[in-house]
Amino acid sequence: MRQKIMAILSGTLCLVLSVFLAGEALAQTKRTTSLPASPSPAVEMQIKVFEGLRGGKVEPVKTVTSSFWRYTLSASIKSEDTADKEESQIRRVFNLKELRLLTQDNFSWVKTGTKDFHIFRLDSKEYAIMITWLRTLSGERVTCRVEVFEQDQSQKTSLLDTELTLEKNSITAFGFEDASGKPYFLSLKITAVRPMSGETLFGGKIEPPVRGEVGGVLGGELRGVVGGEALPLDTVRALGGIKPPQLIKRVDPVYPEAARQAGVEGTVILEVTTDIYGRVANIRVLRSVPLLDQAAIDAVKQWVYEPLIIDGQPKGVIFTVTVDFKLREEEKKKVEVMKVT
Repeated sequence: MRQKIMAILSGTLCLVLSVFLAGEALAQTKRTTSLPASPSPAVEMQIKVFEGLRGGKVEPVKTVTSSFWRYTLSASIKSEDTADKEESQIRRVFNLKELRLLTQDNFSWVKTGTKDFHIFRLDSKEYAIMITWLRTLSGERVTCRVEVFEQDQSQKTSLLDTELTLEKNSITAFGFEDASGKPYFLSLKITAVRPMSGETLFGGKIEPPVRGEVGGVLGGELRGVVGGEALPLDTVRALGGIKPPQLIKRVDPVYPEAARQAGVEGTVILEVTTDIYGRVANIRVLRSVPLLDQAAIDAVKQWVYEPLIIDGQPKGVIFTVTVDFKLREEEKKKVEVMKVT
């Protein structure tokens, strides 16, 4: 009997020890094995779209009734550190009295030959900016193909299709006019150029390192990743054929009293993420006006959009929203009087 009990205890001990050792082996495997990191963008670019005013009285923002664009001219401008200085340079080069930011976005590419998109609406028309990274040259210069399209419900028109070389931290600005002669400007600025193994750089090939191995496959299909950021499986970014959703409920922002008294106006640009029901789930400030940011956020988080359906499945969407704050003329005069007194 005693031998039988000892045999049972011995078998149990061996089983427990086996389970323990297996658990340790699994834990060690998890500690030493990691998923390959997503490739970082090799080239990054900031794009901005402006509405200009050549002269005369500055009017409050209103709906544009004739938004057809035609390409007019372009210019290369040495960039300054701040957005205000950059806008000042564009005003000076194109002889503008005012410049108002309509929308902006950050483009990025992992490999040459790939495209990035930005779509925005102006009045009843939709505009698509499509840029293809072609090659990288010496001196942190990048050659790209830039295409701009205008489309409405009936037709699609090519406004610009050009190949150009951009230098890091310099601005290339393209001018357009609508049917009424109002100027608009597209500015492009390379913000980062990083060497990538196997990509063309400085006119030659970068040799891979002699030792070590890169996890994953560079240049392969990068699903669910935009600009190096992994997106949730049920969320997409409004790029290319995916359009921003239609707004079905809008709440106007409340002008902050502190901003009103200080005479602060401006444009706040937000990156908005909606959930599968079209509700605003997350907001990130892309362009800030400190006294106006919270008012813009408080309003937009109450907005509701039509749910986006792709292949029969609802998806969340990431896109940009522009919120303008403009004082009435009598309010501006009141502020000026207060400053004088």
